[in-house]
Amino acid sequence: MKRLRLILIVFALLLTVPLVWLVTRTYDGLAREETSQLAFFAETILDQMEVDLSQLINREEGRSVDEYGKGPGATAPLAARPKEDFIIGYFQNGPDGSFRSPMDDPEKDLVLVNDELREVNELFNRKRETAVLRPEPVVKPAVRAEQFANKKKEASFAERYLSSANLSRQRTAVNQEEKRVEEITISQASQIATRKPSLKSLEADFDALASNSYRADNLPAAAPAPMMEGLAGAGRDNMAAEPMIDRMTDQAVEAETDIGALDAIEPRRSTFKVEISPLQSLLIDRERAFIFRNILLQGESYRQGFVIRIPALFEHLATRYFRNEPMARFTALQLAVTGKEAETANLAAGITASDPVYTVGRTFPRPFSFISASLSCDKIPASSGRRTLLIMSIGLTVIVLLGFLAVYQSARVIHDLSERKTGFVSSVTHELKTPLTNIRLYIEMLEQGMAKSPEQEQEYFRIVGSESNRLVRLINNVLEFAKLEKRQRSVNLRPGDLSEVVSEVKDILHDRLRQEDFTFTTRIPDEFKPFSYDREIMVQILTNLVENSIKFGSRSPVREITLKAERSGQRVLISVADTGPGIPEQARKKVFDDFYRVENALTRQTKGTGIGLALVRKFTVAMGGTVSIANNPGAGCTVTVSLPEK
Repeated sequence: MKRLRLILIVFALLLTVPLVWLVTRTYDGLAREETSQLAFFAETILDQMEVDLSQLINREEGRSVDEYGKGPGATAPLAARPKEDFIIGYFQNGPDGSFRSPMDDPEKDLVLVNDELREVNELFNRKRETAVLRPEPVVKPAVRAEQFANKKKEASFAERYLSSANLSRQRTAVNQEEKRVEEITISQASQIATRKPSLKSLEADFDALASNSYRADNLPAAAPAPMMEGLAGAGRDNMAAEPMIDRMTDQAVEAETDIGALDAIEPRRSTFKVEISPLQSLLIDRERAFIFRNILLQGESYRQGFVIRIPALFEHLATRYFRNEPMARFTALQLAVTGKEAETANLAAGITASDPVYTVGRTFPRPFSFISASLSCDKIPASSGRRTLLIMSIGLTVIVLLGFLAVYQSARVIHDLSERKTGFVSSVTHELKTPLTNIRLYIEMLEQGMAKSPEQEQEYFRIVGSESNRLVRLINNVLEFAKLEKRQRSVNLRPGDLSEVVSEVKDILHDRLRQEDFTFTTRIPDEFKPFSYDREIMVQILTNLVENSIKFGSRSPVREITLKAERSGQRVLISVADTGPGIPEQARKKVFDDFYRVENALTRQTKGTGIGLALVRKFTVAMGGTVSIANNPGAGCTVTVSLPEK
């Protein structure tokens, strides 16, 4: 057994090392997977915010340049309140710092909004005087046009981070990155310009006239001398235009014409070219920013844009893309203004991450490059595979341990059985030798005439007969045990009187009881009815029980054996009680095992085969009954055989 235990321990260690390595590596892989999942969905939330801002900028960059103006009889698309609560309103800043807003309409209850826009315009002019406004560096969006959740298999873990509604949002926005040039009509130009046209602009018009860009019958009423010279130098052939040119020359002496005079000039191609720069931003104060674009018209710059309230914008982004998401339960969102105005508005949503183990941050592309966003968490959510791995690891460990335990237990049982069989052979040899020795001794005494009287001679014969019966019972027990093991023993159940069996047992053990000075008492009611049993088997059962009590109770001060029979429901209970030493508690479940003997000082002094009680159990089970053993309140124990009443 020591060698077997050593082999099992070595095998367990060899099996444990790769299992531990496998589980550890799997846990590391799950940890990386959990981090990757969190990173993916954190980036997805930031991407969605960036998409929202990009769509806003695309919309604003697509506006016509004249939408910010307000001329006589013209419609003003931006005159109403913006649908976004974080946009205060729209206005245009002229080359001279002048203010023009489509929201300057008292009838629409926008006085307070217009006053605030005027204030922003003044603050913008002050900042423009102290800083040179340059377009912000182009920062390409962090992600391209794509569908965030384009695989159905991602939905198994995606819902732990984002709701299904936001998983299907697509990237569609790419901001304007370079300046563009557009052509606008005179009417559109009149909605932008805030000053009267200069002689230089008229000169440009007459340059076009010199190149035959105008029809002679529609020439303006006056033109400056430089334009006439240019016209003559061009070699014009249409002399019908001279009266109109003379009139334009006379009018050019006066002050610059009103902007409406542009309508008097109707060129064959009545357009102006304007240069439009990408949107950029300027922080006005702690909570407001001006998002604007430069419009270059006839060499003069106009700034058109809208004013946003930064805290409201942060609240919009947090509410729409974070607060209602599952991620808000275990991550923290931080939106803040970066750069020189770092002390301005910021917003925190979700849980408080005191000691974050993971953080992802982003600065949004222009014109919102002054806004930074970050997501962090103290504990990364466990993957569903981690629980499965834990269950499988525990299950595998339990199975392996149970396997080792089963192997060890089986080996121990086989080893114990082998030892008991070895002890059984030794005990049988001793049990056979003892009666044979007694028989031989008394026969030799009879042969030598050592019996001094006929009575003594009869006593010798009686002892020889008793030992012979003892030898026969021992041999019968061994043979019956072998038959039961091979399942060759048949059971013949017939109704019978138990009193007859008890009388036979008394006759068999009479000499042994008298020799050991035992009192054998039977308690069978007179009205005890016959029941079905195998007579030969019943005799062997009761003989083994009584003989077992004699063997282990021979050293007790009180030597009594009581056999009692009674009925309990549909069963017959036959019990044999003695006044011996009893059975240790830990041995009660094993005394009916094959070749088992209780290990104590008494059993070492008392020889036996260890198959007596094993035969009792096997015989009882063969007749459909059960057997049990229990210590008495006083000395001794009681063995009870329960048989069905048939």
